[in-house]
Amino acid sequence: MKLLRSSLLALAATATLACSGKLKVGNQNQPEAGASAVGGSSAGADSDGTTGGSGSLPSAGRGGSAGASGSVNGGSGSVGSATGGSAGAGANPNGGVGGLPCPDFMFPCNVSDTPSDDEADYWESLPRVPAVKGSAAGCIEGPITPKSDCEAPGQYCDYRFDDEGTHQVEQCLCSPSATKDGGTWHCSSAGQDGVDPCPEEKPADGADCFGFYGLECEFPWRIGCTCSADTKKWACVDPPGIPDDAPRPSLSNLDKPVAELTSAERETICTWSATMSGAGEGFPPIAAAPVDAQGFTTGTACIFGDPDICRAAAPLLSKAQCLANLELSSCEAPVELMVDCALSLHYTCTPADQACGKYLRQTGCAGTMLGAGNDLSSCHLKVQ
Repeated sequence: MKLLRSSLLALAATATLACSGKLKVGNQNQPEAGASAVGGSSAGADSDGTTGGSGSLPSAGRGGSAGASGSVNGGSGSVGSATGGSAGAGANPNGGVGGLPCPDFMFPCNVSDTPSDDEADYWESLPRVPAVKGSAAGCIEGPITPKSDCEAPGQYCDYRFDDEGTHQVEQCLCSPSATKDGGTWHCSSAGQDGVDPCPEEKPADGADCFGFYGLECEFPWRIGCTCSADTKKWACVDPPGIPDDAPRPSLSNLDKPVAELTSAERETICTWSATMSGAGEGFPPIAAAPVDAQGFTTGTACIFGDPDICRAAAPLLSKAQCLANLELSSCEAPVELMVDCALSLHYTCTPADQACGKYLRQTGCAGTMLGAGNDLSSCHLKVQ
């Protein structure tokens, strides 16, 4: 029996809005109006006496708001939503229907999924092998059952093994939970007949690659190595991370809780944020986003992190809206966590970047400068 779980990213790409370092702009498919629910937003209300719009896809939030008057029903809950649409505002205030269940390939819905009995039986039936060289310290013997619990967020473990004559490569990352300590194994696997042509261990950059001409191989963590027949040498590229010279706000006390920032300190942070988000000094400033009746930004451009590592969103706020958002905050996390999370989103998250999970789990922090999620509904922040 073969169960090749090749991460299903080809299917997930049609359903997810999240991708590392990519910019998305709100209001791509649905009008936005109404307050954001935790983890999601409402679609826009239609004209009087009509049914409200449906929530965006994929969203963990509620469905659309109802029409303003008459005999109306609430909007439908979005895919993956546990909550139906909000109640109608008119004479027949019926709530909308609940959201559809999450497909098991969809981010961010599958964070709490557990493996089926068949999946668990298959993976547990395979011979145990150690993680390949270059994996993180402390990796358990594998292969690992995808979607099973893990204890060390950011830990990455790769395995190579044979299954009935097919060579398999499994790459697993302990993806942090948004609600608890620990996380869930997110794994991808691929198989091919015969022997794996790539070296067992990552070669040194520039080393001779005779015997491997034309190959492109990947080693933990996401280090790509190419053997060129022209140069006859390995060329390896590490995944990008936060550069050492990345700009940071010039504050003397980064341990201070965000909610306790002074007006001068908020000014410093928002100047830093606007400069970084707006491509640097000398560039046009970020324009203010529209604001709905509940005081939330709408149509906000947004940067998302890797859904396996830093499931978070960085809305691009104008300086004035950044100041307003910080002034309303009750976030108890230290400023340094907020800054580190923002930097990991603006550049590229790596397994070492755990600031977003730590920041967004603390009281009052989701919605302060940063959103908890990887869809457009995470980009609406309170500014009024």
